[in-house]
Amino acid sequence: MKKHIIITIVGYLFFCSCSKEDEINRNTISSDNEEKTILINDTIYYTGFGYSILRDRPFRPAITNFSDEKINDFPVEKEISIHIVKNDEELEEFINNQINVQQSGEILDFSSFDRQVKAEINEKITFSRKTLLVIAKISISNAKYKMELDGVPILDDRAQELIDNNQYDRFVRKYGSMLVTSHIRGGSAYYLYSYDFSNLSEESRIEIEQNLTLYFDEIFTEVSQTILTTEEKQQITSTQDVYAVATTIPGYVPGLISQKEEFEEEVNKIDEYLISNPLQDSKVTLNYKSYASIINNTSLKEAFELEVSCYNNLEQWRIIHARILYVYNNTSSEEMKTTAESALNEIDQHIVNARQCNNSVAPNDNIYDHITL
Repeated sequence: MKKHIIITIVGYLFFCSCSKEDEINRNTISSDNEEKTILINDTIYYTGFGYSILRDRPFRPAITNFSDEKINDFPVEKEISIHIVKNDEELEEFINNQINVQQSGEILDFSSFDRQVKAEINEKITFSRKTLLVIAKISISNAKYKMELDGVPILDDRAQELIDNNQYDRFVRKYGSMLVTSHIRGGSAYYLYSYDFSNLSEESRIEIEQNLTLYFDEIFTEVSQTILTTEEKQQITSTQDVYAVATTIPGYVPGLISQKEEFEEEVNKIDEYLISNPLQDSKVTLNYKSYASIINNTSLKEAFELEVSCYNNLEQWRIIHARILYVYNNTSSEEMKTTAESALNEIDQHIVNARQCNNSVAPNDNIYDHITL
């Protein structure tokens, strides 16, 4: 069993815009594939599905002659990570890192992040210079499947008709620009700790920040260790609010964790829940391949490259939006607030363009650098 501990200081997500006739649900999955499906936000994924990274939704399979193969020697992996987040921009960057898209030619690795987490964080906290967040994540991976193609790819009748008639835009709208070639099953749970330093001196705030990593190391590891004194721990907990934020595991309700025993109990609960509810685990990582890598077609390749480009633009604009929003919410200058508001309106339009992949452009390196606190 592999375990990874990651400590990082870091600092939106997709909205599924599926039409009713294209919506995919359990009724579209044959019983043979049921045990290998993944349920995310009431949406089914499995190898062979088409996919849109920009819309974060599956499409009906265009290829008919494939099968799922389980990797029998895939090890159970547990990853515990702690993320300290100081403002809206760092929160946006944290979420972007959870999405974690890695591209190599026409292959994508895509680690999912449930959009509910961002919404629930936003309900609980508004960042200021006197607030800080710690987000703890427990992630368990317990199975992997990959798609095996039986010979030359065979398209279903409708997909073949669209290709034969050079209707590539309609093909992409119906089947996506890429397909799922493998997936790792499991799930993640996120735990939120917020700190309000409004009534503390600058010296006390700095001391708490310096001790936070040690404090969470002591809770979120399986190694017995006591580093901080009782007084130091009390100083941290006196400014702390603890929330069970969200989970990517359908049906699982995360508990509160404020001490090592609760952490160990929570890890065991997640593990047991995934074993007892094999159809309720969520995608941890999906691997995609462009349809153009299987169906040799320039137009399909261009559609794939355009979607990835628009997706990258979308994430960059969202991070910039978060930075400008933080300035808008915290500046004492009315002139700077007006400037930030104007920039936010411009950025909103760029986000719409990127999401719709319509005249989408990447932000310049130094854009809006003049908007600061």
